Amino acid sequence: AMLSVDGGTSKFGALATVLNTELSGNWKMKTPAYVILLVRTFLTLEGIAARVDPTFNIYEIAMPWAVRRSLSPSTQKGIQTLRGALLTEDNRIQWGRFMELAEEALRVPAPTDGTEKLKDDGKGTQTDAARAAAMSDAINALMGSPGGAVLRRAIVDLDSVDLVQRLLSKESRSLRHKAVLAMTDSVKEQRLKRKAEKKLKKQALQTGTELAKTQNVEGEVRNMSETALRIKRKQKRTAQKVTLFLIMKHVRRQFANPITFVRASYLTLRLLLGLIRQSLMRKIQSKFRRRRTQSLGAVNGDAVQGNFTKP
Repeated sequence: AMLSVDGGTSKFGALATVLNTELSGNWKMKTPAYVILLVRTFLTLEGIAARVDPTFNIYEIAMPWAVRRSLSPSTQKGIQTLRGALLTEDNRIQWGRFMELAEEALRVPAPTDGTEKLKDDGKGTQTDAARAAAMSDAINALMGSPGGAVLRRAIVDLDSVDLVQRLLSKESRSLRHKAVLAMTDSVKEQRLKRKAEKKLKKQALQTGTELAKTQNVEGEVRNMSETALRIKRKQKRTAQKVTLFLIMKHVRRQFANPITFVRASYLTLRLLLGLIRQSLMRKIQSKFRRRRTQSLGAVNGDAVQGNFTKP
């Protein structure tokens, strides 16, 4: 029913339309007054946001909060549900669900040379960056907070030895390839980002203006107060410490047995070699296209000049 309504997958108003026109005629529905008030509030806010950004999608905007809330259950039933969704009874990862999530996260193909997305300074790129930043903030806030205890415990209990063995299997070949492409694209973006930061700092020194007032080089695409920025930085530092602790715990677990150590080392080596190979291939392809473009430009220039010199 939602798919048959305009904006069914992006507009909250479509939900109200479906409830009123499609479902209420077939089923008796009783809606509390406070729910109606919330619906009207959401519809009003969505209308205001749509005037500013016609592509506004309330579900995507709410996704970081929904992810954080779903990963921090407060009831015993919710804790058991989350743990059961991530791990089996013997603490092995739910492989089928893990593959689905990983494939979905890596389904966007990497650019040919890693520069197409970064060259686009339009509104779409800024919106995508804002969504990614919001999701990153939600995860950082969760990892270092008391609400993330259930998720941290599940990560600690994860049988990483079995996970490494599965990642080396034939069925994970496509996943490994996509992971290498994503890593290559991420490295390229970070390198270009550092170049942009150096350029901005140099411009700020030359003009004598404050860098923070000209442009935020940390990549922050949303206006935030100084207090909010301090909280965000603190959450990021805490999340990094927690993540490092979890990684080191599983690394030590791999070192406990020579066979598991060899498997983990082999997986790491394959990913690193794939990263190096993809980086070299993209550089070669980029140089080849650049030279080809220059050659075509020179040929076209000679042809135009020849047309002008013809008697």
